[in-house]
This record gives sequence, C-alpha cells and structure tokens, in this order.
Amino acid sequence: MINSFQAFVPSLVPPYPTTAGLRIFVGPPTGAIAGFVTVGANTIAVPTGFVNVTALSTTYVYLDMAVGAVRSNNSGFAGSFYPIAIVLTNQVEIVTLLDVRPDIMIATAGGGGSSTDVVQTFTASGAISLAAGQNLVGTTIQTASALQLPSPAGLGGQQVKIVKIDTTGSTAIGGAAQGTVYLSNVFQYVIFETDGLNWYVFGGN
Repeated sequence: MINSFQAFVPSLVPPYPTTAGLRIFVGPPTGAIAGFVTVGANTIAVPTGFVNVTALSTTYVYLDMAVGAVRSNNSGFAGSFYPIAIVLTNQVEIVTLLDVRPDIMIATAGGGGSSTDVVQTFTASGAISLAAGQNLVGTTIQTASALQLPSPAGLGGQQVKIVKIDTTGSTAIGGAAQGTVYLSNVFQYVIFETDGLNWYVFGGN
C-alpha cells in the first residue's frame, strides 16, 4: 500500500539506518500539525509529536476520535478510533513499523489552492459537513446507518472518504451521481470527489 495522505503519517525519526529507539513520530516530520479532527462541533488541530512504544511488544497507535488525541496501547485498537500504526519492537528499537491508516488517496483541491485534511467520526446518521478548501476522511460505525454528502456547490476538486471501522451493520451514503453507496465490511471505504456540480465515486474497495 502506498499512502500519499500526510495527516497522521507514522515514521521513524531519525530515519533508518540511524537507530530511532523506542518511539515513532506521528505527522509530517517537518510540520507542527499532524492533522485535523472534528470532535462534536469543533475542529481540533492535533500537534505532531513522538509516541513512545514498549520494548519486546506490539504497540497500537491510533487517533482517539472522542477527544482528538493520539494514543497507544499494547492490547489493540479500542473505542472510537482512527488507526495509525502497529509497531513491533525488540529490546532497544523498532523492528517493524506498519502504517495501518486506511489507504487514503486525497489530492490537492483543483483550482482552489491548497487543501486541509480533516478526520471525523460518524456515530449517527445525518448530513456530512464540508467547508471550502477542505478534504474529509470519516470513519463510520453501524449506528451511522445513513449519511448524506453535502451540496457540491463551491467545493469543486474536494474529496470525501468514508471508512467503515466496525464489523456489524452497514452505512448508506447518499448524494452521489451514481446513486447510494453502501459500506458493509470492516475497513471497506469509498472516496467521492466533486466537480462543483455533482459528487462522483472516485475510488473504493
């Protein structure tokens, strides 16, 4: 998987072959913001930073969607989450770093300059909100059984990606020119892009 989406990207700092020790860096290495997440009515800028991992273990690193913070544990992804990385270690360093962010392909907004990538969790049915110049990556669970894309007016070149992160139920996403799209399997996703007049299915699995 090649993941060109830079929000919450995990990496080793300093990079291999220099030993990075028992920690990973989350977010673009040269930036101050790892990414943006919407919690309730607020959009939170999550800072870049290091996440310490445990020796001789497997560490799961994820974005806690309830509070907008990067967290980790040794038991697995938990709660309302956006997965970032799985890290395997020996006694002194990381031996495997897996980027487990859903394989997001979000391009710069055409004709509108640079774009902002925002992560949001959907736990209830309703309309998707998208500001001008913004690309959205949303995670959804069974209680968000029906979502509706926003009006495409003024959003030309922008994208919305929805990823299902639980194993039960399904989510129906309406508003695309091709009709309603259904997500029924864990980590199934769909990418929509608009030309300012209509939303179109741009990719998915």
